[in-house]
Amino acid sequence: SDYWSIFFNIALYKHVAFLSQEAAQALIVEPVAEYGLRYDDLAVDKMLRVTACHPYFLQLICHALVNHANRERRGYLTIQDVNDILEEMLELGEAHFAFLWEQSGSQERLVLASMTRLLSREPTVTASQVAELLAERGAAMEVEQITEALRRLVERDVVREVGGQPPRYEYKVELVRLWMERYKALGKVMEEVG
Repeated sequence: SDYWSIFFNIALYKHVAFLSQEAAQALIVEPVAEYGLRYDDLAVDKMLRVTACHPYFLQLICHALVNHANRERRGYLTIQDVNDILEEMLELGEAHFAFLWEQSGSQERLVLASMTRLLSREPTVTASQVAELLAERGAAMEVEQITEALRRLVERDVVREVGGQPPRYEYKVELVRLWMERYKALGKVMEEVG
């Protein structure tokens, strides 16, 4: 914990924008084509979905898949191969996930953990749903506080507003949701924030 705190306090922060779908697909396919590595269309689609076309996550997933292809001695990768390396992705991206977590305040952490729990049952969530879940768990927050936390998370590209009335939210990068699901259960986060 102290190591990471020192590391992130001396590192420079540089915002990296999301790529267009076309640019992201080219980044996946073109560098390995000359070496005979090809991806099934469903594999590319899955890679785009879980990374939301973020260059850092694209680089990580491509790195993991090339290593996987080399280990398996195969030149064609499928959606199953992508699914197989997702756990490895959570480990490879740990520094980035930890940075996102450390940059989140206690209210944002509670909102993220609540969203993760709710998103296991629904595709998107509202601030009211988060408030109801937190109230049920004994950590009541006002809807206005949750809305403000969601606004900050949207600004940081952690979640996105997908429209609707009231507004609905989802994780911008699916890998972040998977990491939250794996390492930041709501009960554990409530104890930490406590």
